[in-house]
Amino acid sequence: MKAPFLPTTARIADPDRGYLAPKVWTLFFEFFARLFRGETNGATMTWGTGSPEGVVPQPVASLFFRTDGASGTTLYLKTSGTGNTGWEAIG
Repeated sequence: MKAPFLPTTARIADPDRGYLAPKVWTLFFEFFARLFRGETNGATMTWGTGSPEGVVPQPVASLFFRTDGASGTTLYLKTSGTGNTGWEAIG
Protein backbone atom coordinates (compact mmCIF):
# COMPACT_ATOMS: atom_id res chain seq x y z
CA MET A 1 0.00 0.00 0.00
CA LYS A 2 1.49 3.33 -1.03
CA ALA A 3 1.32 6.30 1.26
CA PRO A 4 -0.81 8.98 -0.45
CA PHE A 5 1.46 11.90 0.48
CA LEU A 6 4.53 10.71 -1.44
CA PRO A 7 5.55 12.77 -4.46
CA THR A 8 6.35 10.48 -7.39
CA THR A 9 9.12 12.74 -8.69
CA ALA A 10 10.92 13.33 -5.39
CA ARG A 11 14.68 12.82 -5.36
CA ILE A 12 17.08 12.11 -2.51
CA ALA A 13 20.69 13.37 -2.77
CA ASP A 14 23.26 10.82 -3.92
CA PRO A 15 26.92 11.82 -4.44
CA ASP A 16 27.41 9.68 -7.57
CA ARG A 17 24.17 10.13 -9.48
CA GLY A 18 22.81 13.28 -7.87
CA TYR A 19 19.61 11.51 -6.80
CA LEU A 20 17.99 8.19 -6.00
CA ALA A 21 15.22 6.95 -8.26
CA PRO A 22 11.60 7.67 -7.27
CA LYS A 23 11.16 3.91 -6.61
CA VAL A 24 13.79 4.04 -3.87
CA TRP A 25 12.20 7.18 -2.39
CA THR A 26 8.85 5.37 -2.26
CA LEU A 27 10.37 2.27 -0.60
CA PHE A 28 12.05 4.46 2.00
CA PHE A 29 8.86 6.24 3.01
CA GLU A 30 6.70 3.12 2.83
CA PHE A 31 9.07 1.55 5.35
CA PHE A 32 8.61 4.50 7.71
CA ALA A 33 4.83 4.46 7.25
CA ARG A 34 4.76 0.76 8.18
CA LEU A 35 7.13 1.34 11.08
CA PHE A 36 4.84 3.99 12.59
CA ARG A 37 1.80 1.73 12.12
CA GLY A 38 3.64 -1.16 13.78
CA GLU A 39 3.56 -3.30 10.63
CA THR A 40 7.26 -3.99 10.05
CA ASN A 41 7.27 -7.53 11.51
CA GLY A 42 10.67 -6.81 13.01
CA ALA A 43 12.20 -5.23 9.88
CA THR A 44 14.85 -2.62 10.61
CA MET A 45 16.76 0.19 8.96
CA THR A 46 20.52 0.13 9.54
CA TRP A 47 23.67 1.53 7.95
CA GLY A 48 27.35 0.73 7.67
CA THR A 49 30.23 0.16 5.29
CA GLY A 50 30.52 -2.66 2.76
CA SER A 51 27.82 -4.95 1.47
CA PRO A 52 25.45 -6.38 4.10
CA GLU A 53 25.32 -9.75 2.28
CA GLY A 54 26.78 -12.44 4.51
CA VAL A 55 27.45 -9.91 7.28
CA VAL A 56 24.26 -8.22 8.56
CA PRO A 57 21.55 -10.51 9.98
CA GLN A 58 18.10 -8.88 9.68
CA PRO A 59 14.55 -10.00 8.87
CA VAL A 60 13.05 -9.74 5.38
CA ALA A 61 11.95 -6.18 4.39
CA SER A 62 14.84 -4.54 6.27
CA LEU A 63 16.79 -1.68 4.68
CA PHE A 64 20.57 -1.16 4.80
CA PHE A 65 22.23 2.13 3.82
CA ARG A 66 25.82 1.63 2.69
CA THR A 67 27.81 4.72 3.64
CA ASP A 68 30.68 3.87 1.25
CA GLY A 69 28.48 2.68 -1.62
CA ALA A 70 28.80 3.70 -5.25
CA SER A 71 26.12 4.11 -7.88
CA GLY A 72 23.67 1.21 -7.49
CA THR A 73 25.15 -0.04 -4.21
CA THR A 74 24.05 2.56 -1.69
CA LEU A 75 20.72 1.08 -0.57
CA TYR A 76 19.99 -2.61 0.04
CA LEU A 77 16.68 -4.38 0.70
CA LYS A 78 16.48 -7.75 2.46
CA THR A 79 14.28 -9.69 0.03
CA SER A 80 14.64 -13.28 1.20
CA GLY A 81 16.35 -15.70 3.51
CA THR A 82 17.11 -15.75 7.19
CA GLY A 83 20.17 -14.55 9.01
CA ASN A 84 22.70 -12.55 7.02
CA THR A 85 21.83 -13.59 3.45
CA GLY A 86 19.19 -12.39 0.99
CA TRP A 87 20.23 -8.75 0.55
CA GLU A 88 19.63 -7.07 -2.83
CA ALA A 89 21.13 -3.74 -3.95
CA ILE A 90 18.27 -1.48 -5.05
CA GLY A 91 19.87 1.93 -5.33
